[in-house]
Amino acid sequence: MPFDKERNFMLTALILLQLTIVLALIFIGARVGGFGLGILVGGRGIELKSTEQNRHTAQREFSVDNIGKLSRVGIVYGYADCSSVPMRAFTDAGFNGIVWGGVGDGNFYKDVFDVALKARAKDINIACSSRIPMETTCLSGKIDDAQYHFVAALTLNLKKVRVLLILVPAKTRVWQRIQEFFNKY
Repeated sequence: MPFDKERNFMLTALILLQLTIVLALIFIGARVGGFGLGILVGGRGIELKSTEQNRHTAQREFSVDNIGKLSRVGIVYGYADCSSVPMRAFTDAGFNGIVWGGVGDGNFYKDVFDVALKARAKDINIACSSRIPMETTCLSGKIDDAQYHFVAALTLNLKKVRVLLILVPAKTRVWQRIQEFFNKY
């Protein structure tokens, strides 16, 4: 059988594609079933997970008995050229927390970022998540969360972030401790 460069190139490309898919599934598996080795973070590399899995909510340390007014948490969806009106509305209405569903790895649109800073100045918790399924937000990605005291949702989707942001302030209002709860759950 003669040497066929084109056929060998196509087979090599197919094998590399399959290998890439398998590796991505291994790493993404940590998000889906807890079996993976790490997570893909905004196309910027791989973050290896520790062997300890996130706690399940059945092992919770929260009580819903005394949530009261702390349960006012809204979700704002971001997109290119989005308005800052929803973020301002939640801020002006006295909500205790706002979940930002940003593009990609939870980035803010420029006009909304300024309103989020004003909300933080009023002690409103801002948790940054991605509106894209299977995307991950990372602590201090494009925005320095430690400087602005935004909470990184990490692998949690918008609805889970909202529930956790409802429960956590009953335990603490300190940004670092809130982030620790998001890291744990």
